[in-house]
Amino acid sequence: MREDSTSLICRLLVGAFSIIVPRENRAEWKREWLAELASHGSSTRRSLSAFWDAREMRASSVRSSRVRAAGAHAPRPGETHRRTNLVRDILEDAHFGLRAMRKAPALSAAILVILALGIGANAAIFSVVNAVILKPFPYDEPERIVVLWGSNPAEGWGRSRITAADYFDWEALNSTFETTAIFQSAAANLSGTGDPEQLLGARVSASYFDVLGVQPMLGRAFLPEENLPEADPVAILGYGLWRSRFGADPGVIDRDIYLDDLAFRVVGVMPAGLYPTFATTRATLPLRPDLNEIWMPMVYREERIGNRRSHVYGALGRLREGVSMEQAQADMDTVAAQLEQEYPESNQDDRVIVAAFHDEAVGEVRPALLMLLGAVAVVLLMACANVAGLLLARS
Repeated sequence: MREDSTSLICRLLVGAFSIIVPRENRAEWKREWLAELASHGSSTRRSLSAFWDAREMRASSVRSSRVRAAGAHAPRPGETHRRTNLVRDILEDAHFGLRAMRKAPALSAAILVILALGIGANAAIFSVVNAVILKPFPYDEPERIVVLWGSNPAEGWGRSRITAADYFDWEALNSTFETTAIFQSAAANLSGTGDPEQLLGARVSASYFDVLGVQPMLGRAFLPEENLPEADPVAILGYGLWRSRFGADPGVIDRDIYLDDLAFRVVGVMPAGLYPTFATTRATLPLRPDLNEIWMPMVYREERIGNRRSHVYGALGRLREGVSMEQAQADMDTVAAQLEQEYPESNQDDRVIVAAFHDEAVGEVRPALLMLLGAVAVVLLMACANVAGLLLARS
């Protein structure tokens, strides 16, 4: 019985190791080994049986000593044996791979370089695609954030920035937004502490940070009364500016800084991230860290609030819980029709476009990134094909 078991084990081992032999040579290799084992007869089987008995006794002794030393319970039957076989198989596979590399160093180096280039390019591009397209923005419930654009197809405006007067009417008449915000790009010269420096940022309504669902990491956001003309000037610093210009000093809160020679009190510092501060003339919404250096309250002067001609502002909205994009669009269509009746001279044929913030933020770069991801995937396939060709040529 022992000899039959040993013979079976030998045949199984030969079958297992034949996997690593090239397919065209595998059958001949198995026949040679089985014939070699059979030629040795019972003496070979007895030797193999003695070898495996001695090996199993040593392994059992080692396991017993480890269990006694650790004070652990005895493992279930076969559990340690399976784990030992798995580790041994991995080590043997690694040893075989290293031997194969030593036998053909030039071929191994070529294969490693080809695979490294293909896999490295894919990993690099996918990390960018994941960060820009797949990974959600670090805002609270970003799927509820939308961008509001103006539109007048009759005059050839597919999409456009909006006027302040239209924004305040939208804010008052809509029934689908939890809150809305208006913003405009701004630049200011910082002086008084170090060398003068031009800062890029935005003037925003106090609700801007509520719409995004992000609050300052230090200090507070703007208050509604700080949008009024008589309010004292205040500012919120971007994370990068806070670190580079103010040395990440938490004591900057309530300190005065000079923007265009006017004293502004710092009331907050924003966490690192990308925030919309600039709606372009092409009705796009670029997210760039160099545009996130400073925020100031938009001043609600009468001439600004009533202006229906200057399309220079961007607008954001946060949908109410349970409100879909289609419902918001239908609601804003009704608002636009109402304003067209009230202001026929300025709002004739004006419409409102409700767009998902994520799509607007990545819209310009999405096609290029997806095309680049497809290109590097093709590069990886070509690398695999080259490796296969090298291995076939060698065999």
